[in-house]
Amino acid sequence: MLSDSKKLTVTASFGIAAMGPAISSVEAWLAAADKPLYAAKRLGRNRTEIAG
Repeated sequence: MLSDSKKLTVTASFGIAAMGPAISSVEAWLAAADKPLYAAKRLGRNRTEIAG
């Protein structure tokens, strides 16, 4: 628990990838989502980027 004088800041970045015919495994799907995730972080955090 934080005291009244302390502030906790939380940020969230998300990478989204759709599972389709070009993605043959869960590992490939996660790898496809990693690229937009790191792009979201690089572009300022608190963002959602979608794999294209």
